[in-house]
Amino acid sequence: MAFFASGRPEPHRRDAQTTAGSDAAVCQDEGRAAEIFAALPQQRQGYRADILTKPARLNAAEFALVKQHPLVGYNILKTIDFPWPIADIVVQHHESLDGSGYPFGLKGEQILAESRILTVADIVESMSSDRPYRAALGIDAAIAEITHLRGSKLDADVVDACVRVLQRGEFSPNLLQLQP
Repeated sequence: MAFFASGRPEPHRRDAQTTAGSDAAVCQDEGRAAEIFAALPQQRQGYRADILTKPARLNAAEFALVKQHPLVGYNILKTIDFPWPIADIVVQHHESLDGSGYPFGLKGEQILAESRILTVADIVESMSSDRPYRAALGIDAAIAEITHLRGSKLDADVVDACVRVLQRGEFSPNLLQLQP
């Protein structure tokens, strides 16, 4: 059973096989999710810019602060009436199939299928896009990472669907344009 931070009864759930079973369904779901998330306040509001743009590895205290962003996002979204459990999806997007994720240490089927999709999409977007503190690592690096984590930390069906989408060139990373 999936975990809902809100305590609401669980609605009808699709498993990851159904959710990620067809590339078209994944693309449609990700497209709708991207539209929704783009319209929401940034989860990272309130974080110090020096932590978010730090060019070096975060220390333990800084990383502990950044790890709170799923809960910050949940608290922003929990009062908005969506037809989907958006706040619960956001709060679970750093959980891992093996239970090593955060903030709750959920495992396997405890994690919403939509959160498992968002987790993979977040990794790909983060690695393949420029950040203020580093250049993009590229799509190939993102594919290598999610493939490495496939089945242990990431849902295998979601990874497989995402790799197919990426190999077809249906995702454009956010590359920063330097001003002359």
